[in-house]
Amino acid sequence: MAEVPGSSVASFAKSPATNRFSMLQRRHLLLKLLTITLISSCLPIPAGTTVEPPTPGPPADPAVPASSPDGPWSRYAAPASGMYIGWFGKPNSVNGGGFAEIFSGGSNSDTNTANRPAMINATLDWVHARFGRQMGLIHMYEDAGDRADFPLTVASELARRRQLLMVSLSFGKTTAAELADGAGDLQWRNWARGAKAWGRPVILRWGWEAPVQPWARDAAAYKAAWQRMWRIIKTDVGAGNVQLAFTPVYFATGWGTYQDYFPGDAYVDWVGVDDFQPPGKGFEDSFEPAYDWFAHHAPGKPFMVAEWGMKYATDNGVTTYEMPDPDWYARTLDAARTHGNIKAYVLYDNDQEIRSALSPTWAGMATLKRKLLDVFYLPQPTERL
Repeated sequence: MAEVPGSSVASFAKSPATNRFSMLQRRHLLLKLLTITLISSCLPIPAGTTVEPPTPGPPADPAVPASSPDGPWSRYAAPASGMYIGWFGKPNSVNGGGFAEIFSGGSNSDTNTANRPAMINATLDWVHARFGRQMGLIHMYEDAGDRADFPLTVASELARRRQLLMVSLSFGKTTAAELADGAGDLQWRNWARGAKAWGRPVILRWGWEAPVQPWARDAAAYKAAWQRMWRIIKTDVGAGNVQLAFTPVYFATGWGTYQDYFPGDAYVDWVGVDDFQPPGKGFEDSFEPAYDWFAHHAPGKPFMVAEWGMKYATDNGVTTYEMPDPDWYARTLDAARTHGNIKAYVLYDNDQEIRSALSPTWAGMATLKRKLLDVFYLPQPTERL
């Protein structure tokens, strides 16, 4: 190594003894600096000095079942394992509520005076107390009206409680043919923009119970209307957080079958059925054929039973069935959980033309509450909303 005049590097290279002495000096200097630093940290801060507060760390996450954000189900806001139990209902004299709520009919926009956090949470607290647990999914109905505002307050309160929202958007007497010609474009676009701005996963249903409902009795028009809706929401607005659910009835009708109305695998995120079963009918009798068909024609898509209940009266209350065994709900859930694509079962706790509200005094309620304590039935999404 060539010597550079005045260079300590050159002197270290020439003399090991000098090198060792210099190293001792450096250690001594470092100890003095460390001592000064420790003493100064204990001294009081001079008056007038501004001290920046420490940056807070992220909040602690609640304990929830683990899931992979890149798993096959996460893109649909579906759980990697387990199943959501959902709820729709109207608190009434049958199911023990008896107060107003905001999860059905009318306008669910923020201009609705009933659509306030206090009312929303009163209903959700009542559901929680009623079943002894939180429901992973809450189902509500909304009238599209002239604007179809996204229900921001409801969605935000549910997200705060970590519950997934499913909205069934009704266009009343507007037919599928009219929607296929653009009659609902403004409403679809406005709703989708609101959902996109909100930014969290939300499930949207239109045209449920095809083909028995009056808006869904023309298969070609229905599929054209669905695909038009999909293009507006997914392509024009770009609301990728909106999950579109196709949930017809599982049985054949004079207007065809659900297979005739299926808009195509590319245009759906969730598939499933609606049904209300009389006593003596179980999962295998009603849903299994549709489950198998969708597993073939929409592979990899999560399946839901979007409206599910035991009907003890139908035809506007004219035909009456006997109440089933107390374990009917539990047996149906046991059968459903053996089918891996089923990711949501949504209770229809209400009396309309079909009576399916769950009386708190019926022995089956206690059986159902015990069944829902099983960790398989998720009280909240496994992904953060």
